[in-house]
Amino acid sequence: MKKSFISVALTLILGTAAVTSHAAVLNTGDLLAIAPGVVDHYDSYGNAVGVASGSWFGADTNGNGALSEYERQVTTPGSAGGLIVGATQAPGEIEHSYFFGGDTRLYTVTAPTSGDGTLNLSGLRWSWLTDWTFGSGAWTPTNTADFGAPGSGYANGVAQLQWSGVYGDSYNLWYATTEPVGSPTGCGGCRFFWHLTGTVQAAPTVPIPAAVWLFGSGILSLTGFSFRKRSL
Repeated sequence: MKKSFISVALTLILGTAAVTSHAAVLNTGDLLAIAPGVVDHYDSYGNAVGVASGSWFGADTNGNGALSEYERQVTTPGSAGGLIVGATQAPGEIEHSYFFGGDTRLYTVTAPTSGDGTLNLSGLRWSWLTDWTFGSGAWTPTNTADFGAPGSGYANGVAQLQWSGVYGDSYNLWYATTEPVGSPTGCGGCRFFWHLTGTVQAAPTVPIPAAVWLFGSGILSLTGFSFRKRSL
């Protein structure tokens, strides 16, 4: 009976601060912090060519099913530092790039949700001159080996996520999608690909109110008094 009472008291006091084991599933509020992409080199015209490291996005502009160096451009973190699980984000909060014929920005109209090694990005959108709709048309570039991406497993609206499950460790996210045919963008059927990388940061913890601590300490004091009384 005494043991059960103590267990309930500690649960009331510390329940909100309980530590859960890490898994390859992200929690609401976790941040996929984006590491800025680094250009591999510039050609004689000053054009950025290829990606040496970091985050990038690509477009199969010639329709050959592959992504050449010229079709992959670096991207940088936005004002929020990256992609937040379980939250919708406006253009400019996730990332942006100035290398693809104008400033481009990802945003979300529905919150991303995490699965085991996946991230549902069916609500992901792209702002570039106009708004682009994604979430379908998954595809696999024929030259994934050239940039270390998985060679299979791409699904409509779902990104592949590689992460150890330990906060602070690096992650790799791969997402392939196609602009719907008949899109008002004038590029229906165009295929796009994102690689985001960086570190996973835990959702900010919510401080336990002082009143809760006072209430908990009061319970423990009563428990101690009860033990002393029974021992007399």
